[in-house]
Amino acid sequence: MTITTTAGKSVTLADYGLDWDVAKVPLYYQHKGAECLSPYYSIVRQDNGLPLGTCTNDYGCAQNSEIFECMKSICDTNDLIIVNAGTFKDGKKVFFQLQLPSEEGIGRDRVKKYIFALSSHDGKGSLAFGINNRVMSCQNLFNKFMDHAQFKFRHIMSITEKMQEMEKVVKEYYKQEKEIYRVFRTMEATPINIGSDAVEDLITHLFNSTNLPVAELSKRRLNQMDVLRASVDAEMNNKGQTFWGLFNGVTYYANHLKNVPKRLTGREESIFMGDGYEKMNAAYDFISKYKIQLN
Repeated sequence: MTITTTAGKSVTLADYGLDWDVAKVPLYYQHKGAECLSPYYSIVRQDNGLPLGTCTNDYGCAQNSEIFECMKSICDTNDLIIVNAGTFKDGKKVFFQLQLPSEEGIGRDRVKKYIFALSSHDGKGSLAFGINNRVMSCQNLFNKFMDHAQFKFRHIMSITEKMQEMEKVVKEYYKQEKEIYRVFRTMEATPINIGSDAVEDLITHLFNSTNLPVAELSKRRLNQMDVLRASVDAEMNNKGQTFWGLFNGVTYYANHLKNVPKRLTGREESIFMGDGYEKMNAAYDFISKYKIQLN
């Protein structure tokens, strides 16, 4: 199966390193000298034999080819294009990034829009979708998973059932993204006045150091806070002394400066589902509920 990307090039699963299947392998245990069959299975990559997780008999393995077919279905019917795909944690997670045809304007910034899809081969998750965007001036990516449980596809669903649900996913995406861009525009229009505690309040919140004396903070945490503080200063100088500048200081830190897992896709993993994701979403939620009450 092939699919067209942004450059008009046809790509396959192999181009993204996804040309492999998984299988459920029975797990055994020793009891009183006898080998006994357990009720659990190991989920194993068939190309290299790497165990990715465990599951029960009810779990249905979602093959990469099936997920790829679902993404192709979304693209074909909604004028979307796959711009990125790959794996996290040796294949425990598989992701796709689909670009929308339109961009958004936030003040002077242009924002590219994407649908982010994340599937799991470790038995701990299902096919989930996120609202994903990139601020072009600083190349900051922000991902926020859609907050309706019905858009987390269970592994016991068939590929046909999943594809039938895809149009609902896209419609819900457009509904939920409106709120995100409303908040972004309010951030951009809301200044942070001289003497405001907003910056320090957010930084201490993100590092769980609110009300803690400096003497009780580790040197590592203080260094991380200083790096974030410098990132916020730079982005507010660039984008304006607003909550949009403050938020972009956090996203720049998460995208470009923060320490990430030492893996090939460690930074993307952090941004899309790891600690970088958590920091950016905590900042989004904190600013949305801050004293100014963004309306």
